[in-house]
Amino acid sequence: RWQRWSLSSKRCSLRTSLHHMLGLYYWKGRVFEGKHEPIISRQLFDRVQERLHAKPSNRHPRNFPYRGLLVCGFCGCAITAEVKKGKYVYYRCTFSKGKCDQPYHPQEQLSSALLNVIERVHLSPSIAKMLERLLLDDQAERSRMKKARSLQLKSELARITELRDTAYLEKLEGGVEEDRWISVDSKLGRRMDLVSQELAQLREERTAEPDSVRRTLELLKRAPELYLRQNHENRARLLKIVSSNCILGEESIVPVYRKPFTAIAERLQSGIWLGEEDSNPH
Repeated sequence: RWQRWSLSSKRCSLRTSLHHMLGLYYWKGRVFEGKHEPIISRQLFDRVQERLHAKPSNRHPRNFPYRGLLVCGFCGCAITAEVKKGKYVYYRCTFSKGKCDQPYHPQEQLSSALLNVIERVHLSPSIAKMLERLLLDDQAERSRMKKARSLQLKSELARITELRDTAYLEKLEGGVEEDRWISVDSKLGRRMDLVSQELAQLREERTAEPDSVRRTLELLKRAPELYLRQNHENRARLLKIVSSNCILGEESIVPVYRKPFTAIAERLQSGIWLGEEDSNPH
């Protein structure tokens, strides 16, 4: 009984609060207009009630998988999509900047054209094997250099600490004037901060694991095959793995690849896989 009364009281309290928000008051089962200004309008309240009591719709918004991936090559606006005749999906410019010459692109034709984005980073088995060897050798060399640099920086930190301690003891013993000690200690402190920052950056650096390298190269070997076997949703996911967006022209698509796919696409186009020596040894 107490539980039923409590629930009933809560409902009454909630109903009363809503009426007060509307500038109404409740008396003996009837609602009267109050004199205080309502917080929300009666019209807004009625619209909310209609929405709350409306029957749920079984209709779901259509998914446009390639939306969010494409940019108009004519005006720079986003590419959106719409349904024609109740079933045909077309992609077009949003016209956010006004009239645009971008034509409408049927989803099936657009999906076929987007295969070129995948093919431009497709690796043959021989190139994938060569890249795997180069990347793993490069990672091993980078790891060696990182370890050597870390030891060098730690040694320098210890040396700076020792110099600061020595300078401080000399100041206490009267061998160094206060102004001179402040200048030296400040200079050593700044150098210590720089060394500490570089050491922290080295600790935060992450290199790709060998298994990750192999999985990425395996993906690029099979990418066109995988793309053609998928539905539109999975094709769009694959495209978003390798590219951040694609610039859509009237008859061309220019992909903006993510790292490291940018370098792979450039090397495939140029045929040059061994880059020039970097001037920075680190």
